[in-house]
Amino acid sequence: MSALGRLVLLCLRDARSSVDLARDLRRWAELVREVLLSPSGRAAFLAVARYLSEVSGLKADELQQIVVAAVGEEVREAMKSTADMLREEGWQKGRQEGRQEGLVEGERAVLRRLLTRRFGELPPSVLARVEAAPLHEIEGWCERILVAKTLAEVFGDA
Repeated sequence: MSALGRLVLLCLRDARSSVDLARDLRRWAELVREVLLSPSGRAAFLAVARYLSEVSGLKADELQQIVVAAVGEEVREAMKSTADMLREEGWQKGRQEGRQEGLVEGERAVLRRLLTRRFGELPPSVLARVEAAPLHEIEGWCERILVAKTLAEVFGDA
């Protein structure tokens, strides 16, 4: 079995329940070094690093420091590019999540404005319900405003 295959199996078996990832990485140092220094090793290790980061909660820089300390200075450059890729993925994920949150908040604002225009001042319970609702519910309520005669009809309570 390849070094990458052995490393992946160890990570799947031990990393999720590890109380000391640095100790585990020191035990796996030769495999990690072999993977990182192999052709296409950085790309292969990126998947392993992604998994380690996810199950341990470590940020890219923290994981980089632990791997370099455990495995040795010769992998610093490979880990630097791996950490850069992990940070970039985290930034992109954060951007996507931010866009989704912005979309939901925009829909909530439209719904509150339409409800107020149609039915007057909204009770706190309605405002709380709008704030807690997922996007699909908000969209449905926005559509029901067109035909509902009462606030209760908008929310499907009537």
